[in-house]
Amino acid sequence: MGAEIATTLPLELTETLPDPSPADSPSISDPFLVVPEEVDETVEGSRLAVGSTILGGMIISTFFTLYVTPTMYLALAKNTKRIDAVDLDLKKELSKK
Repeated sequence: MGAEIATTLPLELTETLPDPSPADSPSISDPFLVVPEEVDETVEGSRLAVGSTILGGMIISTFFTLYVTPTMYLALAKNTKRIDAVDLDLKKELSKK
């Protein structure tokens, strides 16, 4: 009996709740809905902030990918030998005999 009481609403509450309709359910076109003018300034500011964050991140990551990573690779490669340096030295020593 306790479960029945918890799942049923009083008549006053059921009368005030709107019936769900297809127009109230979220859809894929929700981001393209027209925003009222009084909310438009807030939405415009947040869209600008998100857009500038994404654009800035793309610019920084492109800079690192195209310039910083190859530069660091070249700087570190100066202090290393080729992977087959031992084989080349061995072939050179064997060809002398």
